[in-house]
Amino acid sequence: GTERARKVMETAMAMGADQGFLVADNSQPDCDAHATAKILSAALNKIGFDLIFCGKQAIDDDASQVGVRVAEMLSLGHASVVNKFELSDGKARVERQIQGGQEVIEMPLPCVVTCQKGLNDPRYASLKNIMAVKKKPRTVWSLEDIGLGADDAGVNGSFTKVTKFEAPPEKAPGRVIEGEPDDAVKELVRSLREDSKII
Repeated sequence: GTERARKVMETAMAMGADQGFLVADNSQPDCDAHATAKILSAALNKIGFDLIFCGKQAIDDDASQVGVRVAEMLSLGHASVVNKFELSDGKARVERQIQGGQEVIEMPLPCVVTCQKGLNDPRYASLKNIMAVKKKPRTVWSLEDIGLGADDAGVNGSFTKVTKFEAPPEKAPGRVIEGEPDDAVKELVRSLREDSKII
């Protein structure tokens, strides 16, 4: 990560994390979900883990792939878009909203969970905890420190490349049909049939 990633790590530490880890290699920007997951998996293998929480999706590509790819690379069970979580008897019991209901999944630990907004209410960082961040241990690794090289990150380590990004075309404004309800319905049906050719 970059300077922005360092600030995110420090915010998490101010909110209660005991320590922070950052893989900093600014020479390899523009990782896709595959390269990001590969870097995270290598770092997690070095740190060790019992349970891995990931966000639902990244704000840059909205792909919802990194958490699932981390689980696959580490050969772990995973559940995505989770809105309820409990630990019991060495298992994670999670719930997720699906069309028409709520799905309940049990998985042995370790596992990966991608979190839906509302799973928990993050605590606020108090001034005392913000000041304590300076005393908490933090580790900064390069790609080489976690057993990876330049071909594992950035454009070289990515399977996909964004070739174009543009805003969608503006829609034509809607039409308001005025008049008495019976006349408005007749005009709507006529317009859908003759102008829009929908019916």
